[in-house]
Amino acid sequence: MQISMVALCLLLLTACCTQIQCVPGNFSPTSCCFNYAKKRMPIGLFNDYYNTSSSCSSPGVIFRTIKGHEICAKRSDKWVIDYMTRLDQNNLNLRKNYAFRNKIIFMRDNAPSHAAKNTSASKAAMGIKGEKVMVWPPSSPHLNPIENLWSFLKQKIYEETDRMQISMVALCLLLLTACCTQVQCGPGRNFSPTSCCFHYAKKRMSVGLFKDYYITSSFCSNPGVIFRTNNGNKICAKPSDKWVTDYMTILDQNAFSL
Repeated sequence: MQISMVALCLLLLTACCTQIQCVPGNFSPTSCCFNYAKKRMPIGLFNDYYNTSSSCSSPGVIFRTIKGHEICAKRSDKWVIDYMTRLDQNNLNLRKNYAFRNKIIFMRDNAPSHAAKNTSASKAAMGIKGEKVMVWPPSSPHLNPIENLWSFLKQKIYEETDRMQISMVALCLLLLTACCTQVQCGPGRNFSPTSCCFHYAKKRMSVGLFKDYYITSSFCSNPGVIFRTNNGNKICAKPSDKWVTDYMTILDQNAFSL
């Protein structure tokens, strides 16, 4: 009985001293977090993460960078939770597409953004390296099928632009014709004067000499009123003169009384 009790005590002591750590992603961390990252870092630096052991004094998340470094972060920070979710989704997609990805070859041209060290390191972390990357001759963007598609689209856009330009030219000509056409309205009559006033009558004349009037076009450089005499002559007058406005009122009344 005593031997059984001793054996049981040893078994319990062994269980208490053994640290059992459960970490997502099949990691077995041997360290805890005592300091956390003070600022948010780009998610492109990380390729995986794992939680610290429950035996650690402070909870934490350890992100693994593409270069193999480990960075501690506070589990309650919003950006840490977002990064964990995104990395979980990325890893899930990678596992789902693993069989398919083994059969494909990654094609890219030699654009600086595609050949950058960070881009190459990110692709390498996802297994896209070596024979998985197509060897691309320098200065040969035309080998990329998408470039030919862009060329086709640009050609179609230019064709539509040419049609729009023709329509715009026709519209401009129409507006120019409308602007250059002088349409004047005279009381009681429809007149279409083809002249403007450059000189005004210097003195007042008898209203009985005039049978009608019309106002010059707004496109003329000087405003004016053209009185038509009974003999068919035309006399320019200044519209701001009082006698001119009085005569216009009298002729308007005469036109309405006819």
